[in-house]
Amino acid sequence: MGSLSRSIRRKQRLAEKKAAKKTLKKITAAVDKMPDYCSQCATTMDKTNMGDNMDWHIEIDKDANIKLTCPKCRGEK
Repeated sequence: MGSLSRSIRRKQRLAEKKAAKKTLKKITAAVDKMPDYCSQCATTMDKTNMGDNMDWHIEIDKDANIKLTCPKCRGEK
């Protein structure tokens, strides 16, 4: 019986790994398609400056469309 439960656990782990890889692939594809400008004022976003990028608002709708909004358009700065 010990090997049966081990086999079941292994299959569960493999299924979890597969699901995680699939999710990662989806996220990577979405990030690759992400625009690099504000959807309201067309200000470009510097993807190399992580400090400023944390201020940008990212909105993803049901259809996986991504909209970026700069801090000025959101009224933060």
